[in-house]
Amino acid sequence: MMTVVQSIPDDRKDLYNRLIKALESSMQELKRSCPDGKIGVAFSGGLDSSIIGYLAMKHLRPTFYVVGFKGSKDVRNAIDSFSRMFGEHSMESLRVIYITDDDVVEALKEFSKLGLKDILMASFEVPLYITLKHSKESIIISGQGADELFGGYKKYLENPSLMRDDFKRLLEVTVPFEDKLAKIFNKRIIRPYLIDTVISIVKELSIEEKIYEGIRKLALRRVAYLLGLPWEIITREKKAAQYGSGVMKSIRKIARSLGVDLRDVLKVLSNEST
Repeated sequence: MMTVVQSIPDDRKDLYNRLIKALESSMQELKRSCPDGKIGVAFSGGLDSSIIGYLAMKHLRPTFYVVGFKGSKDVRNAIDSFSRMFGEHSMESLRVIYITDDDVVEALKEFSKLGLKDILMASFEVPLYITLKHSKESIIISGQGADELFGGYKKYLENPSLMRDDFKRLLEVTVPFEDKLAKIFNKRIIRPYLIDTVISIVKELSIEEKIYEGIRKLALRRVAYLLGLPWEIITREKKAAQYGSGVMKSIRKIARSLGVDLRDVLKVLSNEST
């Protein structure tokens, strides 16, 4: 993977530099609107949030939040990635929020109040809900959109065309739902990967720059390489949020305790909360 990531064709280097500049511009804009620089970063230690976190630390005064069960992969990755990027002396800027089954139930009940019926979507929104609830900053930066734009999911290896439909659903369903969550806590979510300039530049990428010989998100790995991020982060393969945090395992446990199918958990919890 390292050779492929480093081998950026000369005629494509300008495109990658423009992509970096666009991502940085979102941080600079935040700095203008939030002069004290105090923002939160939803962080899992993966490629997407590490790039965003690195740029946030360069321009702002962020606090990083990772959510997961004790021993979860996301917590381990976040601690490792943070220390590699910023050093042990900066660890006070990383906040680990350990959760329990009760926290997951609380989040799912809140989701059901908002009309959410998709348990898969609910599962990957739990870490965001917890971050919004426990963060002290009014603005949270999220890496949302990177998977759909750059080819992050395994299913894209077989059918890259799914990215288009997933991106459409992201904008029409996921983003509005997350914004509703943020309003509950009087907060705002900033998504650097979803700003117009970034989306426009991504459209110039070929499929092979996103998915190449089994490597997903190649273009984003090249961005991380150009930024100087550690190779351990650039090459890391990460589980989806609901699995890396341990949330999906918890939801399956909750479903068993309720004696219902996984798909009916939100419905049952909705009835309990009324």
